[in-house]
Amino acid sequence: MIVMIKNEQFYLDFLKKNQPMLPDEELTEETLKIYDDARVYFQQNPNKACIPLFLNSFGERDGLGVYQLVEEVFYDFSIEDMKEHLINALSNKKGSIQYWCSRIASHFPCVEFIAHLEKLLYEGNFDIKCAVLDSLSLFDFHEARNAVSNFLKIEKDINIINHANELF
Repeated sequence: MIVMIKNEQFYLDFLKKNQPMLPDEELTEETLKIYDDARVYFQQNPNKACIPLFLNSFGERDGLGVYQLVEEVFYDFSIEDMKEHLINALSNKKGSIQYWCSRIASHFPCVEFIAHLEKLLYEGNFDIKCAVLDSLSLFDFHEARNAVSNFLKIEKDINIINHANELF
């Protein structure tokens, strides 16, 4: 039996190799366990090096329930620690990364994120649009309200319109 020493470098290397994680239906139990162990490790041992790696790790779907927990890794970081990495991740072309990073942005209200989130309102799918609206509703900036107001002038999906109206 081979025993792997799982330390900070092991988890950083694992995350680097999984940019992004495989879709849920292709994830092995072992891979998901290591990912979750990395999440727990960096939640208990914050290291700025993990920020871009986690932000760009989200594969298709929900990581069998683990992706929802990843945001806890970021709680000990400041907006300044997160800003550049979150802006880059919001610009990623993968919808799964856009979705999860839109949700994470809600914990870091920052006027610099608004333009990037607003862009996703026009380009994203239903789930991304709802995640962006959820985040923008927590941003206490007139720019966020203006972005939503402008978006609603052209949005046709009644479900998204209703969702926005419930939030704003």
